[in-house]
Amino acid sequence: MENSIQILKHEMSQNYGFENALCARKPCIHHLKGHIEYRMCDREYRCSSCEFDQYFQDQYRVHTVMSPVHYHKIDGISFPTGYYLAKGHAWVKLEEENETRVGIDDFVLRLLGTPDHIELPLIGTKAVKGEPLIRIFREGNSASILSPVNGVVTAVNRDMLKEKGAANLSPYCNGWMVMVHCDSLRNDMKDLLFMEESRSYLKQHIEDLYEILEAETGLMAADGGNLGDDIYGNAPGLEWDRLVECFLKQ
Repeated sequence: MENSIQILKHEMSQNYGFENALCARKPCIHHLKGHIEYRMCDREYRCSSCEFDQYFQDQYRVHTVMSPVHYHKIDGISFPTGYYLAKGHAWVKLEEENETRVGIDDFVLRLLGTPDHIELPLIGTKAVKGEPLIRIFREGNSASILSPVNGVVTAVNRDMLKEKGAANLSPYCNGWMVMVHCDSLRNDMKDLLFMEESRSYLKQHIEDLYEILEAETGLMAADGGNLGDDIYGNAPGLEWDRLVECFLKQ
């Protein structure tokens, strides 16, 4: 133990001067704020000249999502005010500089239940509007969520994959899937649904789902007037492929 301390002292004295290092180096401001594990500051809190600070700001902005202030509720299905919805049930939140945050809406996550696995694209992957972007797997079945915009994938939410069902618990916040940089955003937004359009789209698909449930299973998905969780898993005889064809295609 003493040898290790002596070696550490020697290394610090060689690089910084041991006595000065103990006095001058202080915890990184992001550690003090509780954002990161312990890290020392070697810039005397001149953060504007710190490459790590710039990196952190970029990454923290990408991975931090403010919880929506207001939701619309339709038979228990939620959709946040200010978000856009694509046909096929991918949601879009506009970020800075043509960046879009993309996830799967509450309707599909309730419809198909908790996925066994979610497959996300690699950073740098080209996103093509109307083509598969995200794949979800359950009990040997799979379904593709189509990209709502054209662009390039700039970030993926690997943290969401660490806990099964994380997307279902927080579909519009911590459960986001990917970030896509979209140079044609203004044009692509023409095909996205917003406010009353998104509510009408969800309402129509909820009505279609009730009809399918009654016709094919004799069951209702409602619990006290609201759609329940894991409709596929709780409705024997309901075909996965039928649900994908009816609700996940544009």
